[in-house]
Amino acid sequence: MWRSARGGRGGFTLIELLVVIAIISTLVGILLPSLGKVREVAQRTKCLSNLRGFGPAFQMYKKDHRDLLPKVLPFYSSQFPNANDASMLDILSAYMDVPAPRREIESDPASPYIPIDPYFCPMDRGTDAGKTTGISYEYWGGVLMLARELFVPRDKFPQRTISRFYEDRADFPLLADSKPWHKGSAQYNQHALYSDGHVDWLVVDPNSEVPVPVPPGSGGPPGG
Repeated sequence: MWRSARGGRGGFTLIELLVVIAIISTLVGILLPSLGKVREVAQRTKCLSNLRGFGPAFQMYKKDHRDLLPKVLPFYSSQFPNANDASMLDILSAYMDVPAPRREIESDPASPYIPIDPYFCPMDRGTDAGKTTGISYEYWGGVLMLARELFVPRDKFPQRTISRFYEDRADFPLLADSKPWHKGSAQYNQHALYSDGHVDWLVVDPNSEVPVPVPPGSGGPPGG
């Protein structure tokens, strides 16, 4: 099979080539799912590490501000814009040991942000989350503060109310993926940083197998 017409060493015959291609195709078919799972685990680990990095920043902020959580814009998009609130980048970047994200064109405020750790989830590759606001994560503390302003107008200091709420609820998410980027199961597809500093899948009620996020404006906020 390996000899040419002159009796020397030759190349593969067509049958041998087809056999080699079939073997390679089989190996690729076996390995690709495993490689995909390894990549997903690596991306999940990176996202959780990013979220964990915000824990000390929140703690340092609280230490400088009478144990209060920051009152900043909660959403990765401007669903409920509030001109009186700063952004996460404006506040927390001063407590992070890495530079804040910058725009591709610094002189253009509409230019997208350049992805940078820990502000970006490795799965955030779209144009409507991190690249729009500079951070892939949604601040649930800000969501609750905004909800207090909207639904409990008698509360003149929602920042304090929600900060106290988190002191009693170590199992409630503080910061979470702004979108369901990860594949955990049918129920779990977002990650979260909880008020006690641990990171895991996003779930509101630890006694429930299904996470119950709080849609903006859909119900009463805590402490009402």
